[in-house]
Amino acid sequence: MTNPSLYRDDSRVRHMLDAMERIAELSRGLEREQLRRHENTTEMILFNLMVLGEAANNITREFAAQNPDVDWKGLAGVRHKIVHDYADIDYDTIWDILQNDIPVECEKVKAVAATLPPEPTLPPPNMADFL
Repeated sequence: MTNPSLYRDDSRVRHMLDAMERIAELSRGLEREQLRRHENTTEMILFNLMVLGEAANNITREFAAQNPDVDWKGLAGVRHKIVHDYADIDYDTIWDILQNDIPVECEKVKAVAATLPPEPTLPPPNMADFL
């Protein structure tokens, strides 16, 4: 039987990786000044930072303790700052996070993901095929 909290942590780590990959793709080739001017790209980056932080925030304490290299609290803190201070986002800080923190944390999360069991297979959309 699958441990429900482990499955949840597995899913959260995968969500984090997905968000980090999107952030890397969106910020590739982006210059600091463009972060303020390209509203759609910036909003997508901020959204994915929020997804990343929300997933990190919902990792169980036990899982976080077993994987102390990842800055779970720091990643969650970015989300909290964006959500709660949305009217006063410091784009220089966001730029520094994109350039310095995300690449480092992404490697750490990838290392954690490499230790996880494979994703469970979902039943087919047509339950008749499943039964």
